[in-house]
Amino acid sequence: MSLPTLLLVHGAWSGAWVWDDLIPQLDVLGLPSLAIALPGCGPERRFGWGISLNEYVNAILASTNQIQGPVILVGHSAGGVAVSQAAAIAPERFDSLIYVAAYLPVNGESLAKLSAKDAAGGVKSSIQPHILLGTLTQTPEAIAASCYQDCSPERVAVLLGQHRPEPIRPGMSKVRLGLGFDRLRKHYIRCTHDRGISPAFQTWMAERYAIASLHKLDTGHMPMIAAPAKLAEVLHKIVVDSGTR
Repeated sequence: MSLPTLLLVHGAWSGAWVWDDLIPQLDVLGLPSLAIALPGCGPERRFGWGISLNEYVNAILASTNQIQGPVILVGHSAGGVAVSQAAAIAPERFDSLIYVAAYLPVNGESLAKLSAKDAAGGVKSSIQPHILLGTLTQTPEAIAASCYQDCSPERVAVLLGQHRPEPIRPGMSKVRLGLGFDRLRKHYIRCTHDRGISPAFQTWMAERYAIASLHKLDTGHMPMIAAPAKLAEVLHKIVVDSGTR
């Protein structure tokens, strides 16, 4: 049976590199995947006010041209907002969506508005805006505490060196969702030890929709790094159990 391709979209302050440990595990299970870097998060290192949510969406939609057959969008953390907007604009391009410890908005919400509702989340308290540059940063200590508590100190040191400033504009933009997005199947993977987006908030976001399936991993915010084999197994189960449209 030919399986759909997972289009992997990273979250804030990161890039396509967050999926590097997961992709070989998906390969073992015969699950094709493609990881992309959103604008400003790749080798060009372009940041600031010039980057918008629309540009994120265009990059996601353009990447589907590299894929033959059905595509499942996978968003992690802030990437959940970008994949939601992309799916709303072109729902016919996607079989379904999978959210991995991700923000799952409803129509009219922005990432900034949604994350502010998570009283127990550890991300927003450490964000530092740089208005002239149009970017947001976090201290390495804050990133380590909210994202990497279940990774070795040696690995954390390497990972922190890959984080980059996050453009402000995409997180301020309200998503415009509609019936096409509503009709797409949505799956959610909740991380029970997450210190970035609280597990209770993840459940709340998922329950605002008629979610197709809700799963859990006993990891922190970055299961693709802390437990890539376990995440690959859950993703494979979702794909096989749900089939394609």
